[in-house]
Amino acid sequence: MASFPYYTLNFSNAGTTYSTFLTGIRGFNLTGMYLDANGNMQGLLYNESLGTWTNIDFPNAADTTPYGLSFGSYSTGMDIVGSYKLPSQATDTGFLLDTSAPVGSQWTTLIYPGATDTIPHSTFNGLVVGNWDVLAQANPDYQTYPSGGNAFIYNISTKLFTLNDAPNSLSTTAYGIYDNLIAGGYANSPVVNGIQPTHGYIYDMSTQIWHTYDHPGAVVTHFEGITGGNSPGAYTLIGDWVGASEPSGSPEHPFILRVQNFVPVSWTDFNIPNSATTSGNSVYGDTAIGIYTTDPSTGTNGYVATIQCFVSGTGIATPSGEIAVERLRPGMLVQTASGAAVPVSWLGRRTVACRSHPQPESVWPVRVRAAAFGDQMPERDLWLSPDHAVFVDDVLIPIRYLLDGTTIAQVPCDTVTYWHVELPRHDVILAEGLPVESYLETGGRAGFVNGGDIVSLYPDFASRIWEAEGCAPLLVAGAALDAVRERVAAAQAVASSAQPSVTRGT
Repeated sequence: MASFPYYTLNFSNAGTTYSTFLTGIRGFNLTGMYLDANGNMQGLLYNESLGTWTNIDFPNAADTTPYGLSFGSYSTGMDIVGSYKLPSQATDTGFLLDTSAPVGSQWTTLIYPGATDTIPHSTFNGLVVGNWDVLAQANPDYQTYPSGGNAFIYNISTKLFTLNDAPNSLSTTAYGIYDNLIAGGYANSPVVNGIQPTHGYIYDMSTQIWHTYDHPGAVVTHFEGITGGNSPGAYTLIGDWVGASEPSGSPEHPFILRVQNFVPVSWTDFNIPNSATTSGNSVYGDTAIGIYTTDPSTGTNGYVATIQCFVSGTGIATPSGEIAVERLRPGMLVQTASGAAVPVSWLGRRTVACRSHPQPESVWPVRVRAAAFGDQMPERDLWLSPDHAVFVDDVLIPIRYLLDGTTIAQVPCDTVTYWHVELPRHDVILAEGLPVESYLETGGRAGFVNGGDIVSLYPDFASRIWEAEGCAPLLVAGAALDAVRERVAAAQAVASSAQPSVTRGT
């Protein structure tokens, strides 16, 4: 079972930390809610880049539970969907919050015709998906898993609902939407021993084809979210499953599923270390969010995890194509930035105990977003240790000197494993298409032990023998470094302008 780098994200106010549920993510924005002192749910929006919380509460509601959101920002305009309950209300009513609308007209109530409960879960390109049901009491589907009922599609522009149940199903949920695809779960058989068998699905709105998925060994498979993958036809889903042999009431197990042209590529189970329960609620890019609990209980905790195995390791260019770094072996050929084929001399692996490091920010991994240095550079998100150098304008720059908090940013975690590739001489190789340095031995090889816990990475750069053995000059300051930073900022502006647009209602 995988254990991804993660950090706990709970809402705090005036010295009090509250039980927090994280439910949706798009870009750097997350939705969720916290349980206040009166036992009511209060809605939240969190900006991961700025580290700020915004309260999202339906006017005069006792409970507000945001589930999904569009691209954009709260200040310039975005859509947020979820449900609310008024103080005297026993059932859930859906809402759409359009922050671009004038104050006083930003909130829209969503009620599926004839329903007592309407729960919107996700929104994308002017559509909202969710569930409706006829109940006497609200179904708290962030706690009851999986919830049944009927699925719907709501068009923000036309204000029309469409029933969207899986064929011949007894119940259908719709929890995620991305591109023309909707993800959730459906049941077409009755409850057995307290559990209703459930299948995960992806519904392709363009072809109207339902694609069904069952986690190996599961009686319940349910998708909670869907996001785009790293190539056309590739998507990543997050969800939970329950084993066929597990008794009723057993906790679910979170997973990541990668598909290519609707064919499963890999199922990856994961959890939060030392947790009693973990739930996977939403995913965007290589970030997964959800909740976990501990034993003894400290309440409900939100988490933000980095899925480092969207692909099975960092792709290193070789003469025969890319290969995951952990599959390299001494003697295998890799391709350098000059196009030469050079054999691997040694492959190092070191696990860094970030939590026990006196300065953990000095060893947290750095995420370099796809296209941070321009088109296809890198081709996909790339993870580096903070002192790993990238090759730009004929110089080597440690990635820590290019941090901007967004495109190139560190991700806090408790532990992380780094891989290093050594060649006969220090050189530049291609990792996810980006030129980066190979390993340069400066007396730190013993720290690897290919698996031993350590709390340091490289020695100080002052002790590195660049003049004698470095393949290019090392740059850590000056006008040339500023020019590279400006290039990264320009590339980010181009990437942001190409981000999917949101069609808004009138």
